[in-house]
Amino acid sequence: MKKNLLICAIILLSLTNIFAQNVEEPKNIEGVSSAVFPVSKTWESTYGVFKTDVDNFMDVNSWGNLNLNNLFTSLSYGDNGIEVGFAKKLKNSYLGLSFVGDLGFDFRTTKTTSTTDITGYPSSSTTTIKKWASYANDSGEVRTTNFALGALYGIGNWGYKASISYYADATDQYNKDSSTSDNKTTGTITDTKKWVLIPEFSVGTNIDVFHPYANIGLVFNKDTALTTDLADSANNIENDNDSTLLMLGLGSSMDLPSKGGFSHNVSLGTDFVFGFFKPYETDFDDDNDKTSMTVKYGAFGLNLAPAYGFNYTGSDKLAIGLNVGANILWGHASAKVSNATDLYTTNSKNGVGVLALTPSLAVALTYDVIPSKLSLKAAAKIGMPELGMDTTSSKSNSTVKFGDTENTSSTNEKETSWYGFSSDCYLDLNSGFTFNLTESLSFDATWNIVGKLFNGELGTTLSEGSVNLLSTLNQVLIHNVTLAISFKL
Repeated sequence: MKKNLLICAIILLSLTNIFAQNVEEPKNIEGVSSAVFPVSKTWESTYGVFKTDVDNFMDVNSWGNLNLNNLFTSLSYGDNGIEVGFAKKLKNSYLGLSFVGDLGFDFRTTKTTSTTDITGYPSSSTTTIKKWASYANDSGEVRTTNFALGALYGIGNWGYKASISYYADATDQYNKDSSTSDNKTTGTITDTKKWVLIPEFSVGTNIDVFHPYANIGLVFNKDTALTTDLADSANNIENDNDSTLLMLGLGSSMDLPSKGGFSHNVSLGTDFVFGFFKPYETDFDDDNDKTSMTVKYGAFGLNLAPAYGFNYTGSDKLAIGLNVGANILWGHASAKVSNATDLYTTNSKNGVGVLALTPSLAVALTYDVIPSKLSLKAAAKIGMPELGMDTTSSKSNSTVKFGDTENTSSTNEKETSWYGFSSDCYLDLNSGFTFNLTESLSFDATWNIVGKLFNGELGTTLSEGSVNLLSTLNQVLIHNVTLAISFKL
């Protein structure tokens, strides 16, 4: 399963700290992840070192690893919301379906109206608030509607997968605040639309020891805000930051020669994204000179993800695995600005770029306490600092006319900053278990006792004389358990 975040998410995080956005500066690629599919608690508790059927049934390369005789179902709840999976073996093919998300969708209308009579003139005030993308629950937590639907069809050695994802922003809402006095209506309407829609298609196959895949997708990013003045439409304000992203992915893994209980593989994933933005055009008066401005935006990103993994089964009960890899990111965003009057023309280009390397290392083990029945898992992930550089650039050329004379000037500025070399490494710990009630019914759980006790550091938080035993047991034994159920026939 391809679980890397889409490259545009990394670009956004890297670039938004550089520029405060305005029309003459680059528009960053919006950060969204590609379609999310169900993952097992084993995958979560071992940081991806070990997998189960839940991780395979929606993968274009490994769906055949289920060895399905009839059907497969799974259900869990995690950071991405509800995760539901279903797979069915057809006559000569395979069908997998999945849903991941949180249906926080809610449409509420709050309307208050008051009417008064002042000096004989009727006056009324109405406030209407409609909110359809999210709502705050009793605890004040804002829930948004975010979900991904996927369908995979497998036949022979090939897998074909289509998915659609939707992400709503908590500020997507419609507000109307108006008042009427002496038959005149004043006030404003604010209509903010912020959501992301992502259709994707993937294909993969297995050719001997090679497992190549490719995917293509589009990101439709809606980001508009319209403020309407009910008294004077000349005061209306519209901000349009809509964008469309093209996503392309290509990669493969390769099984290396295995011996005894030792198996290993290498892989390389490549993600590319290119952004399309609506140009900004406007005319305005500058010291009584009519000025025309045009701004054109562009952004792209490329991410390489090499990785190596191995598993070693030391006995019938013990297995050890390791994953080591890196993300190598190169991205750039720019804005080309053209200003023109009868007296002068100015052309400039402002850009931001990033080049970053993020290494990763995870090691995990599983131990079958009761073979084929109860298995315990533990893992450690070493967090390494992201190493990279940010660049900002500004180029401009100006031409000023004085009668028949033209004066031309130009500037070229560039700044580079390096980061990450002074950051510290960190250690994350996790654990879990799998209990097979029957050959068909399995309970898979993360039970992060290790992470709770050590808090990801080499030091316990259970200090002597300062711990409420019942509270600690509640946190360790209950609050740090997440459970998934799967059933296969």
